[in-house]
Amino acid sequence: MPIADALKTKTAEQHRYAETRPLQKELAAGGASKHQLALYLAQLKRIHETLESIMAGSSTESHRELIGLCAQHSRRIQADLTVLDEASTVLESTQKLIDVLLEQANAKPAFVVGSMYVLEGSMNGNRFIARGLARGLDLEPGQPGLMYWDPYGEDQRARWVAVRAAIDNMVLSPADEQAILDGAAFMFDAVAQVSETVGEATGITTGV
Repeated sequence: MPIADALKTKTAEQHRYAETRPLQKELAAGGASKHQLALYLAQLKRIHETLESIMAGSSTESHRELIGLCAQHSRRIQADLTVLDEASTVLESTQKLIDVLLEQANAKPAFVVGSMYVLEGSMNGNRFIARGLARGLDLEPGQPGLMYWDPYGEDQRARWVAVRAAIDNMVLSPADEQAILDGAAFMFDAVAQVSETVGEATGITTGV
């Protein structure tokens, strides 16, 4: 089974859990406040900055090529935060996530590929979140405030196909493949925890 297909199949449950967190539901429905959105984006900015730095500085050419396919999401988030709120607070759950990424970047570099797959894959659903946020917060799609959520526009599907192909074309050992799967499962679970923490900090009741 190609590794990209294995990623989708073997992390399906973690994916479902992450996307059904109370904050994610509020975002999709357009019910999140600008403060809630800003605090969540501030966490994602730090996570993306870490991934972008690790991948761009990797000694593995395929890792550098992969990050080249992905928008510099941290820069888009920064543009969004200038409109919403600087929200510089880094939550403990976010710092724990970053610490694991930095540790695994040296121990198992392929782990970071799996983690990046999760965040890049989220762009498929983020297009729908952007529509809800535009309605709920009176923001303009594609403009500061909502730049992160839909970076590719109508090219979203083509970009995702290219990302999956780049991962499938990597030369991987069995250990590398397992590290990618572990990295994806970790990121789904860790981002879900970050979402829960942001929700709790901003008055959204934790769900199951």
